Amino acid sequence: MDGKATQPKRRRCPRKHRSTSAVGGNHIAPSAEKSNGKATAASKARSNSKSATKSQLVENNRMLVQTITRHLQELKNDNPPDSDSFNPTI
Repeated sequence: MDGKATQPKRRRCPRKHRSTSAVGGNHIAPSAEKSNGKATAASKARSNSKSATKSQLVENNRMLVQTITRHLQELKNDNPPDSDSFNPTI
């Protein structure tokens, strides 16, 4: 012995892990897209889709901004500020 105290090895608690291998482990159900061996319309569209052009991305962003702005305005109209609430604009 070299005089160094040795720490006893800690024993790990066994844990069940999901296995990604074909053998052993817990069974993981296939994704809904692969149910019955058929691809859904959404997965087909994804696999056949082409990259969006810059103008398409700009248009998509514009529509998203409009939609979010509209929803925020609706929320604001549904929940008018209380007179007791803190209002930083005053």
